Amino acid sequence: PLATLQGEVLHPTPSVSLIDEYKNLLTTASYMVLASLIASPCTGSVARFDLSGITSLMSTVGVVKFTDLSSTAPTGSYCLRFDLQLNSNSIEQELRVLNISDQFRLISKPVFFRISPDSWEVCSRIVSNVSCSEYCTWSSAYSKCLGLQDASAGSALVQQPRIVLLDMNAKPVAATGYVINITLQEGIAGLFLSGAALQSCLNGTLSVKTLNGIAQFSDLKMLCEGQGYRLKFTIDERLGLPYGLSSAFGVYGEPFHLNVITQPKDGTANISLSVVRVQVRDIGENVFFGSGQISVTLNGIYRSKCPQRSKTLLVSPENVEKLWDEYSDGSTMA
Repeated sequence: PLATLQGEVLHPTPSVSLIDEYKNLLTTASYMVLASLIASPCTGSVARFDLSGITSLMSTVGVVKFTDLSSTAPTGSYCLRFDLQLNSNSIEQELRVLNISDQFRLISKPVFFRISPDSWEVCSRIVSNVSCSEYCTWSSAYSKCLGLQDASAGSALVQQPRIVLLDMNAKPVAATGYVINITLQEGIAGLFLSGAALQSCLNGTLSVKTLNGIAQFSDLKMLCEGQGYRLKFTIDERLGLPYGLSSAFGVYGEPFHLNVITQPKDGTANISLSVVRVQVRDIGENVFFGSGQISVTLNGIYRSKCPQRSKTLLVSPENVEKLWDEYSDGSTMA
C-alpha cells in the first residue's frame, strides 16, 4: 500500500499470491490467509495494531485480495503481515508467515485547507520573499507580496490556484488522489450572470487530484469581463471538509495599447540603457494583467552632436561616408 489517511481504505488493494517451492501458483486448492498490521521496522513482530475490514479470506485460484482494509492506528510507518492458516491442533503451528509488505505510512486526516494565492489583505502584510512565496506571489520588480490578481478575459490566470490540505497543526497532509473541483461562486454582488451562463465564464481543467496533499490547477482562464468573481473549491466528499472561496477579483478586457511609464534616459554606445517600464492597458484604460512578450525596436536617425555654436547636420546613415569625403580635409573617417 501507499501512504493512506487514518480510517481510509488502503490503496492500492493489497493482494497475496500463493506460490509453491517451485514458484508455481497454487491454483488447485484454497487456503485461508490472514492480514494484520505491524509497526516499523516490520520484523514480523507479533505486536498487532488495529486493522478494520475483512482480514481473513480464502484464496481463489491462488490469489487473495483484501479490498476493504483500513486502520485508525496512530500515525507512523507500518507493514501488512500475511499469514497462512493451517489445519492443526497446535496453536504454535497454526499460522505460518507468508510475507510482509513494504513499509507505508498512516497519515492524519486533513481538518482544513489553504487556498493560494491568498487575499491582498493577507499577502500585503508579508515582507519576506520566502514567507510570501508559500501562499502568495512575490514581485521582484516592486519588492512586494501580491495577493490574488485580477485577470484578463480570454487569457490564462496569471496566478493559477493551488489547494494545500492541512492537519490540525497546520502542517501539510501528504494525501494523494483526492479530487478538488472548482466553479464560480453564485450570487456575488455586481455579477449579472448565474447558473450555466456564469459557469461558462470559467474555462480549463476544473477537477484536479491531490498529489502529496496539493492540488495545483494549471490552465484556468476567465472568458467574461466583470467584477467580484470568486472561485469556489469543493473538496472530495471522503474528507468531509466544507467548500472554500477565493478572494474577489475582477476580469478586464483584451489589451488595447501600451503606456510607457518609465521613459529611457540618454545613454552611451555599447552600455545598457536605463530601465524602461511599459504597461499594457485595455480600451477602458485598465491595466491588463495577462502574460505575454513585448518586443522593442530602435527608431530614429543618425544625428551627430557638434560643439556649442556649431551646426548640427542631419545625415542618413547611407550618406555619411559620401559627405565626409566631400567636406573633410582628407583625413580618414573614424
